[in-house]
Amino acid sequence: MLADPDRVALSNLPRLAAANRGDALAWLADERRPQWLRRAAMRFARPKVMLGRRNILRANPQARVEAIFGDFLEADIAAKFVDCDYLFLAADTMRARLLFNAVVHQYLIPGVQVGAKVRVDPKSGEVLDAYSVVRPVTSDSGCLLCNRLINSAKLQDESISDAERKRQRYIDEPEIIAPSVITLNAVATSQAANDFLFYITGL
Repeated sequence: MLADPDRVALSNLPRLAAANRGDALAWLADERRPQWLRRAAMRFARPKVMLGRRNILRANPQARVEAIFGDFLEADIAAKFVDCDYLFLAADTMRARLLFNAVVHQYLIPGVQVGAKVRVDPKSGEVLDAYSVVRPVTSDSGCLLCNRLINSAKLQDESISDAERKRQRYIDEPEIIAPSVITLNAVATSQAANDFLFYITGL
């Protein structure tokens, strides 16, 4: 089961495995097109979750994949994950971390939070650090809240309106939440997949 609320954009093709220009409706999204056409591309481009489904089925045509074009933070969508055997979280927000952490502990479902981060000095624009993270979370260890990996100030910030949040952004592209590097993401997700295999097999 996969859930994601975003669509493919030209700017994120380099970091989406097996994505192509057709997925982003590139002929509409090109910067030389009128703005109303570019907005149409953003509205009708392929949902990212469908890329995940497509990649899974390429690897195993017999796989059963439920791809949900929506946000894990929506109660009806989160409820679909409480019967899973293992959870992977690759989200950008503290709110998603908080909910994931709660589901792991309330429903006793092991999981892992993965991500990549590029830290930039807000004044100079200099890259300070770039790294990947893989955090196993189970009902008896790795609590994201206990380990202070859910920032209360950022949680508060995420509760503001979309208009206020846009005014506070540090990059101008509306479809990009934060810089992302496919190689960093690949390192994190590969390790998370290994952790999952070790957990399931008892290694």
